[in-house]
Amino acid sequence: MRQLLTRMLLFLAVAVISTACAGKDGNFRSPYPSDERMVLAEGSLAELYGVLKARTPEHGVFWSSGRVAIRQQGVDGTVWFDATVIYDEPDSIRLRGGRFVTGTLFEVIVCGDNAWVHLNKERELYEGTLAELRRQGGILGSMSLADMTAGILVHRDLRRRLEEKREWEVLAGRKELYLTTEFEAGRKMTWRIRRDDGLVREAVLRGPGGAVELQAVYDGFELTEEFEPLPTRMNLYVQQDAMNVRYKANGYKPNSDVKPENVCYLPRGTKVFPLAALMERDAPVQPEAEEPEN
Repeated sequence: MRQLLTRMLLFLAVAVISTACAGKDGNFRSPYPSDERMVLAEGSLAELYGVLKARTPEHGVFWSSGRVAIRQQGVDGTVWFDATVIYDEPDSIRLRGGRFVTGTLFEVIVCGDNAWVHLNKERELYEGTLAELRRQGGILGSMSLADMTAGILVHRDLRRRLEEKREWEVLAGRKELYLTTEFEAGRKMTWRIRRDDGLVREAVLRGPGGAVELQAVYDGFELTEEFEPLPTRMNLYVQQDAMNVRYKANGYKPNSDVKPENVCYLPRGTKVFPLAALMERDAPVQPEAEEPEN
């Protein structure tokens, strides 16, 4: 069960953040037509911020759905499920995982400092604090709730960080722009951005010693009705390939009809247990030798 929680939470953190290996940029799918003029011709922070501000409108309750597939060292097969992520800024997130035939298998709910895990079939609800959930969530313990949605809302997240008072290292290559800034506890985050269309290709989080803790690689983006670029497919590599979380999106609703109070709604008629007891349960999603194409 601990492994399942880690996987689910890692998806939230960045995917609900995630893509296969970086690959060649020839495989990258951009929603913008090719043009001889670079969007980031200057390669400056001010220029990048202007592009991001124009592309990241404010949201209501954000909704996304897609397929999550997880592979982990030492575990045969792939854990996969169809996921729905609902996010109400600044600190309410609901992850729903299930299958087409069997329906919802589990939900992870985080609202402020409180957290719950609901096992749908068993009608069991495990409750505790966000701190307790983080202790069972591996690398999630070093991340904030904003980081949970940074994988999907990568351009929005980068724009907000540019608005903060922080120091940046900027390297403008011929085709790409590299930005690095320091996070808490000596961690550093680097974004690799395509200069021709201004889209993030990769984001890497390194620990105080320089080791890669988290790497998100994007294979393409699509535009919403408000022309915001959101990922079509991304891969998240955790602790240098110890775990690979792939997320393939199939729909976004930046201004969904979900009411804010429903993001934190708790199912009724359940047996309630402390969050620590969840480790005694069998995982509702088991590894499989093959993942369906759809």
